[in-house]
Amino acid sequence: MTRRKASSLGLVALWLLVGGLLVLPAFASATPSAPTVGGGSVSNVGSASARLSAQVNPEGSLTTYRFEYGTGVEYGSATPPATLGPGTTTVPVIGEVGELQPDTLYHFRVVASNAQGEGRGPDATFSTFPVGPLGLPDGRGYEMVTPVANENSNVYEPTIEHGWNFQGGTGDNTRFPFQAAAGGGAIAYVATPSVGGNGSTGDQSGNEYVAKRSPSGSWSVANIQPPGLETPVYQAFSNDLSVAFLDSSEALAPSAPGGGYTVPYSSETANSVYAPLFTVTPPNRAPSNFGAFGVVSDLKGHVPHPAVYAGASEDLSHLLFEANDALTVEAVDGGPEANNLYDAVDGIVRSVNVLPDGSPEANATFGGLGTNTPAFSHVISNDGSRIFWTDLNTHVLYVREDGTSTVQVDAAQAGAPGPGGGGQFWTASSDGSRVFFTDENRLTSDSTAALGEPDLYEYDLATGDLVDLTVETAGVEANVGEHANVQGLLGASEDGSYVYFVAEGVLAEGATSQPFCQRRTGGGTTEYGSCNLYVLHSGEPVKFIAALSGKDNNGPEAGFEGGGDWQPALDTRSAQVTPDGQHLAFLSAQSLTGYDNRGLPEAFVYEARSGALSCASCAPRGVPPATPKTAYLAASWSDTRQTRFLSDDGDRLFFDTKEALVPQDTNGEVDAYEWEQNGTGSCGRAGGCIYLLSGGTSTDGSFFLDASANGDEAFIMTRAQLVPQDENEADDLYDVRVGAPAVVSPATCTGTGCQGPPAAPPIFSTPPSVTFNGLGNFPSPAATSPPVKRKVPTRAELLVKALRACRKDKGKKTRRACEKSAHRRYGVNKAKKADTGRRASR
Repeated sequence: MTRRKASSLGLVALWLLVGGLLVLPAFASATPSAPTVGGGSVSNVGSASARLSAQVNPEGSLTTYRFEYGTGVEYGSATPPATLGPGTTTVPVIGEVGELQPDTLYHFRVVASNAQGEGRGPDATFSTFPVGPLGLPDGRGYEMVTPVANENSNVYEPTIEHGWNFQGGTGDNTRFPFQAAAGGGAIAYVATPSVGGNGSTGDQSGNEYVAKRSPSGSWSVANIQPPGLETPVYQAFSNDLSVAFLDSSEALAPSAPGGGYTVPYSSETANSVYAPLFTVTPPNRAPSNFGAFGVVSDLKGHVPHPAVYAGASEDLSHLLFEANDALTVEAVDGGPEANNLYDAVDGIVRSVNVLPDGSPEANATFGGLGTNTPAFSHVISNDGSRIFWTDLNTHVLYVREDGTSTVQVDAAQAGAPGPGGGGQFWTASSDGSRVFFTDENRLTSDSTAALGEPDLYEYDLATGDLVDLTVETAGVEANVGEHANVQGLLGASEDGSYVYFVAEGVLAEGATSQPFCQRRTGGGTTEYGSCNLYVLHSGEPVKFIAALSGKDNNGPEAGFEGGGDWQPALDTRSAQVTPDGQHLAFLSAQSLTGYDNRGLPEAFVYEARSGALSCASCAPRGVPPATPKTAYLAASWSDTRQTRFLSDDGDRLFFDTKEALVPQDTNGEVDAYEWEQNGTGSCGRAGGCIYLLSGGTSTDGSFFLDASANGDEAFIMTRAQLVPQDENEADDLYDVRVGAPAVVSPATCTGTGCQGPPAAPPIFSTPPSVTFNGLGNFPSPAATSPPVKRKVPTRAELLVKALRACRKDKGKKTRRACEKSAHRRYGVNKAKKADTGRRASR
């Protein structure tokens, strides 16, 4: 027998006798069949090329495979055939495709064949990137807001905790306010102390600043922290940032109560004149026990918090605050754990928590007190004439009108089967004429509310009418015994004509019964399931938008730390409604537009008029997300306002993500992005356009902070150096502004003595709106410098050098420790110990 013949026999008929049984070796296939194929995926997508992947099992026979691709399901093009051996296991296969059209949707599939037959994979799609300069949209440009000579002051990172938590920067975190002026041209922000500050540093500390743009376009920055004082803490600002609201246990005005009482103040940011909201000394509380009990989520049920600012009228003539003492002659003391409600009207304080019979009632809150935080959304009308509040003794919802009368909002109508009271306030129209609340009592004759399963109600103050908005819709067949079980509002239009809410029940066509939105277990914890997202427009039936996920559906692998796809509290709400109610932005881990987000959160924009739903943060090339922590919509950590991440017209959305959604994002860190609706600004692409606002190359994360109402100004904090004058190593603040003037890199030398090789020409044109080390820019040409005399470095120069050395350490914690050590050694201002006990709880 020849060697070849023996080898062939060994491959075909080699049997092993094991324990009396004949065993066929694993590499042999007893019954070859046609190959089986799995779904395709795509990576390395560019404007003209992509890498296609799939799974193929040869099923025991020599197999060839190819990828078919094209702009339709007829495909039309294919990769060269490749061969797989006669294995019996599934293996990955790859095909490289080129000469594609830019900004085009492609279909593809894998086709494998052998002697037994052919297997075809399912159709899959991806989109190529558009060509052109990798610049900012709409003529945006970078303006450095923080000063160049910033005394090494770092802008703090806004705390990211709700929903999906990722932190990618190097600085300290804070929940203190970041707020852009609605009209643009100004922003309040938090940073480490500079000259004139209080010297405190560290988590939840820092100083408050206000930056303003001059008519000439330059930015000026003022540290508005009361100089030399440790305890002042800013809570909020007016829409134009002209007035700030803060509290301090160190007296800021001669008329304020002394003795260490923590008093709320208003202050004009331009002149630092502080006006206390009350001047009487609290008669029943010592300084250590005076404040607002159980209002802030971190301290709920534990210790008093400083008197809480709860909102203001549009002209700021009415200022609301809560405190646990009787500060007017009408108020009564309910004890240290019972708050009274006050309206400071042109310097005169008057009580709000007054019952319809005129008697005072301690232990109350403005709006309503939710599970974790107060509901201060539109608790006061724009003109200040209507103020909504809840009696926490009886859980009855009231409105105080013109400071003279009180009306119960959640009273049952005649003939209603349930008792009145128990309403949970959510919001009201801007004029206070329409108020929205949930209640598990049947307050109208057609209500289907039940214990633990509330309905959504609207009360009209002009007519006194009460309407259940979530009764079963005609023609919608709900399950027997099913109730609406409304969990809360995502928001409403300013006039109250549009209301967006989540509920468990089937209230409209397209919705399906969900297991539960959220529920309390016997152990006192909260479980989160699925719920339906609805919109209600006045005079129209309820409309179903989408089914949302909860924590139980996402699982811990998603980096999920909140309660479902939406957050009910205003300070952490991950949804926003435009003032006209036509658009809603929200987060969801569900695949709502067909994009395979793999149960990870993405940002969506819904347009009410057309019913269109767009995924704003989904990768435009169709590649599934690679990181478990994807899109994030910025929280405000304010009880009275939201961060403005959706423009007022709904056509622009700002978000943060670790996903590289455009080719120039290469750092693997958090970056700030903008999505634009098709037809807006520079965008002419179906489904909208995604743009990178931060550099995308910094080794540290960059974060979106806030925007102007029209979205023309978007503020980000970043360590990247995006303009030539930014030569420091600090976390700086930038305005990525539409219409910003082009910034030209300064010459590195002048005159005929300049020598050195010229810079290489760019491979694409650089847009004038993009500057320095930002998007689509190139470094300045190298040049020789004349010799300079050595000099003794200043402390500031030594600090900059030390901070640059710290950047070599890639570990966030060790880098932060290194930077703090450098500040201690070389800092211009010696850091003093801060009163961080109270601040750390904010």
